[in-house]
Parts: sequence; structure tokens; C-alpha cells
Amino acid sequence: MRFPACFISDAGGTPHSEHPDLVEARVTLTVVTEEFGDAFGESALLGAHRATDAGTSVHRGILEVVRPLLDDLRRVGRENGLSLILYPPGEASTVSARSGSAAGLMAMEFSLTAQIRENELGTYPSPRAVSAAEAGGTVTLTWTKTPAARWDNPSQYSAVVRKAGSAPTTITDGTSVSTTAVSGATDAPGVGTWYYGVASIYSEGTGTRYGSLIVTSSVVIS
Repeated sequence: MRFPACFISDAGGTPHSEHPDLVEARVTLTVVTEEFGDAFGESALLGAHRATDAGTSVHRGILEVVRPLLDDLRRVGRENGLSLILYPPGEASTVSARSGSAAGLMAMEFSLTAQIRENELGTYPSPRAVSAAEAGGTVTLTWTKTPAARWDNPSQYSAVVRKAGSAPTTITDGTSVSTTAVSGATDAPGVGTWYYGVASIYSEGTGTRYGSLIVTSSVVIS
């Protein structure tokens, strides 16, 4: 195992006692650092010399690692599929150390509670600034991709649908153009008046979900 390491365990969850739309989920984080040759555990706690590993987490002490970890947790929001209220900011309930001639090992355990709104457990952002332009019979679509890659959309894929005469209302309302587009696509539909819709794709254990369909203005090819 490479250190520093973080172990995350589910400590259960219960409905909020005063707000029925909130679930209080409890999580335990255990952060572990190790520094060979640190007989007293000082480097495992405060950090060691990093002449060749300055840009990595190698040789960082547990006090250096914990703060960025908690800051990252606070940044989790709707774009990650959850609406979180994290409190307290993180209190170490257990601190333990093992030292000896070979290595110093330091572990710090945090108990965190997150308030999650039940009606926002799944949020599925869509691309922004979707546009379509035609030149020589070819339609070029561009958009700003989904704000951030996440576990159910690591490749940031979007689906594109084309419909003649009127705007599509769902991702299946028309002809599929692409299901692996990231920030743009091209299409040559032929003569007619065309509308395009773009939606981000999210793959979950229960199937595929789509973000809201974003529809372009009409494109006329004559």
C-alpha cells in the first residue's frame, strides 16, 4: 500500500428529525501516513523532507494531508450529483501512532455528517451554450461540455438527436446523431428544416439517465 492513504466507511444514515426532506448520512474517514526511519512518528505527523517529491503527496505528514481532503469534500455539490451540507468541518475523534526503528505510522479518524436532500440525490447537468451552424450542407454543433467529469459520466459523453420540422422533446424524439460526442458533432442531414437536441449521458447500475435536452434553433438546408 502506498501512503498517505484514506479509508472511507459508511456509518449509516437517518431521516432528519425536523426536516423530512433531508437525510443525515454519516461517514468515517481514516487518514493514514507512514514514514520509514521515523522512530518517533514526528515526520508522519508533520511531514518529511521532499527534495524529489515536492509536487506529490509522498512524505507529507498527516496534518498536511487532512486539510486539503476536507476542503475537497466541501466542494462537492450539484455538479457531482449530490447536494451536501457538511458539518462539523472535521474533528479528529481518534489519533493513534505506531513508531519503531523501521517506520512511523500515524492514523487520524474523522466522523462526518452530511445532510442530503432526498429530492436532490440525483442531479444531471446538461451541456451549455449549444449552437448549430450550417455550411455546404454540413451542420456543425458545438457546446460547452458538462461542467465536470464524475463517476457516472467519466468521459463527459453527450447524446445528439436530430428532428425534421420541429424541435425534439426527448433524446429519442428523432434520429440519433451521436452517443459519444464530448463538445461537438457534425451531421449532413440533407435538404430540409432541422432541429437538434443535446443531452449529457449518465450511466448507472440501474440503467442510463440523461440530463435535460438542450435544443438548438432551426437549421435550414436548401
